[in-house]
Amino acid sequence: MTLVACLFLVQMVCAQDTEPPNVLSFDFDPKSVDTSTSSQEITFTTQLTDDLSGVSCNSGGFPSQAQFRSPSGNQFETVIFWPPENLISGDELDGIYESSMTLPQHSESGTWQLHYFSLYDNVGNRRELDRDDMIALGFPTTFRNAHSGTLSISGMKFNDLDNNGARDAGEPGLPGWKIELLLEGEVIDTIETPSDGTYSFDYLAPGSYTVREVQQAGWVQTRPPGGSHSVDLVNADSTGN
Repeated sequence: MTLVACLFLVQMVCAQDTEPPNVLSFDFDPKSVDTSTSSQEITFTTQLTDDLSGVSCNSGGFPSQAQFRSPSGNQFETVIFWPPENLISGDELDGIYESSMTLPQHSESGTWQLHYFSLYDNVGNRRELDRDDMIALGFPTTFRNAHSGTLSISGMKFNDLDNNGARDAGEPGLPGWKIELLLEGEVIDTIETPSDGTYSFDYLAPGSYTVREVQQAGWVQTRPPGGSHSVDLVNADSTGN
């Protein structure tokens, strides 16, 4: 008689969290403030999800946070989203958060842009979104300090491949160009074009503005004539500059 021994192996699979959190919504209010006489508070609301361990809580981990920078890039302000302190509904796996950021009195005027939005979960997974990422998701990324209203001036910096002074099919937008906004001859705002070359000065008060680019070595400007746009904002936005 032959005895046969059978060995059964049981593999146990442990749940592992290797995916960082996601952002499903992001907004804030107001989108225009004036810190010339006092500090100003901006309230942010976001929906964050995580598949297993949950969005990082206030117990020694890193907080999920959005940071904004001033037009010069010299000033920064950050809003933090901690559960449970900032959780207004749901839980750490799928929750809506509300938190505030205070812009100090005499903060730099102009358009403040989102620098990054970092998301952390309870095991240290991290997702970092830049301004281009947030724009692609359809979320607002700028607010205005001073000279505030409801109007806007927008346009595009593009590569004029045939030097005809107009944007033709196939001529791409140019990222990384600084565009200045002037009021009464004074630069009141500077923004940098994102990956598609577009720019927008939002939440402006009525007035007579000038828009110009900061020249870069090796490039020749072909538009507009004279090197700048003159824009009179009265009761409607100005586009296509």
